[in-house]
Amino acid sequence: MTEPSNLHLFIDLDAAAMAATTGGTNTVFLDRWAARTLAGTPNIGRIVQRVINDYEKGTLNSNAIINWFTTTSPAKVNAWKSLAPAALNYLNSGGATGLNPAALAAAQNFLSNI
Repeated sequence: MTEPSNLHLFIDLDAAAMAATTGGTNTVFLDRWAARTLAGTPNIGRIVQRVINDYEKGTLNSNAIINWFTTTSPAKVNAWKSLAPAALNYLNSGGATGLNPAALAAAQNFLSNI
């Protein structure tokens, strides 16, 4: 089964491929992309795809972010805080062409509140 992404720019990935590509569980995903941001190698498109796929699966969870923020290093928190506006800009500038409006609104809200 393929997890829907509704993003014309991306191929749909099954759950295992999405986890392998974007970092697995929410905590692993957050750690992986914080580390990539700190290293100067974030992939905004993949991050946005993960947020959208999590919304589509019903696992987009702001509480997971809040819990991770309180237990991880300040450098990782700051990396995500610097990354979120770029991901939001990507969404708002047409990077998610064809995305259903509910998914777009959820992703925008999620990224705006990081």
